[in-house]
Amino acid sequence: MSKKLFISILVLCILTLGLLVLDLMKVIISKWIIIILMCAIAGLSVFFIVKGEKKAPKVISTILAVVTIAISFFAISMSPYFNSISLHNFVAAAPYDAVVSADDACDEIDYATRTFQRIHPKHSDEAVMKTADKIKEQIQEDGGVTVNQLSADIERVLSKAGDPHTYAWADYNDYLVPKDYDMNKMEKGGWHLVKVNGLTAEDVLSQNPDLVSFDTKSCGEFEVDRFLNPGGIPYLQILDFYGFDTQKDITCTYENESGEQMTETYHPDDFMSYDEYLEKNVKEEDEEAEEAEPPIATFEIDKDKSLAVLTYNDVWYEDEYKECLQDMFTQVKEKGIKNVVVDLRGVGGDRMVMDFFVNTKAAEEFIRYLDVDNYNGMSSTWRLGFYDLNKNEENCKNKRYSDLTFNGNCYVLTSSDTFGPASTFAMLIKDNDLGTLIGEPTGSDPNGYGEDVWFATPKTKIKVIVSTKQFYRADRDCKDKCVTPDIECDADKAFDALYEAID
Repeated sequence: MSKKLFISILVLCILTLGLLVLDLMKVIISKWIIIILMCAIAGLSVFFIVKGEKKAPKVISTILAVVTIAISFFAISMSPYFNSISLHNFVAAAPYDAVVSADDACDEIDYATRTFQRIHPKHSDEAVMKTADKIKEQIQEDGGVTVNQLSADIERVLSKAGDPHTYAWADYNDYLVPKDYDMNKMEKGGWHLVKVNGLTAEDVLSQNPDLVSFDTKSCGEFEVDRFLNPGGIPYLQILDFYGFDTQKDITCTYENESGEQMTETYHPDDFMSYDEYLEKNVKEEDEEAEEAEPPIATFEIDKDKSLAVLTYNDVWYEDEYKECLQDMFTQVKEKGIKNVVVDLRGVGGDRMVMDFFVNTKAAEEFIRYLDVDNYNGMSSTWRLGFYDLNKNEENCKNKRYSDLTFNGNCYVLTSSDTFGPASTFAMLIKDNDLGTLIGEPTGSDPNGYGEDVWFATPKTKIKVIVSTKQFYRADRDCKDKCVTPDIECDADKAFDALYEAID
């Protein structure tokens, strides 16, 4: 009997831990299944301790049971990743025009708000809950909604948190695109969608501010533009999401890099599935035009002006980036350069959803070349169920490269479309008085959120993306919604202002 009990406990522990891994990687597992297994393990363990004869098996089974129950408890009550789809394969939403009953739609909204309350640092936000109640009442009056409308409704709820990393979105198996859209012509000409029915991204944001999760106006406009331009193609589902009447003609205005504009009008029956479109429109491969991915950063030295300009294409921490910094500061030292400029204008949007901890690494690597012993970093609070894990990054020791320490002047150029990690970079320089910022206020709130986790509503599979961390800028007393330059000017005149500052 003792042997059977030991084996039973062992099997249940392996099964429980296996299901937790399965939930994380592949399929959603009900927490009640985990709770039942935890109770079974606990009950059998107690029984085995009382009835078992040999001491060693009892000790081993008890340790195994305690560890399994502890891990399971953490997973279902504290881990933000339980029941998430962050590591799952692509999860497609139900067809965009499928009708969802009022009760089912309200259940989907309740799932989104429960998820928000469970893992978001701003979990008690009244605006989110009040908006959810109001929208559910309207859905009950209407008798139901389409999947695409429900996606927009959930976004209206989550947008009240004022967090660009917390939002709702439906990924469909097959988007609808204009059959006459010339993919090759648009790509070769560098055409970009700038207006829909005469409305710019700024207009769409002003008319439907609750359809976008953002913390600053610049961030909101960027998000609208990003979703209206997925690959440059005007998808019908996205147009419908932002409130355009897709039962009527849609007029799209495109603009190229030269500022030329052209207009195309699409009729409701002009749209076809993306798969069908690709069958009839083979993308041309132009090997000569194909370019390698741009480097993370490049630099130029102007010896006459005693100036080194570090230009970022992305703020990302990799060996390539570290080598670029080392090469630049080596030349700065050899040539006696007195001014280093970091150009962050228009940088940072591509990786806005990434963890701020990762994003600060690039800035921290740069600071290692500056003549400073200690500085304040970006602190954070990670929501783990009922427990908040605080990480204090005040008074961080700077692990300087002593042989390449730069003692001159540091300048950072910013613009309204300096987002995410680039905005964090600028904040660390400004808040620690490590340099002078020139240009426009950045587009991100440095006291923001991140480390988002992805979920899917049970019935329609609409994605619900929720932040789990709150971040605090280096200057904890500063509550500005952006990083404000020391010398404000238009972004395209930043170098003019720079030259005046160094003369």
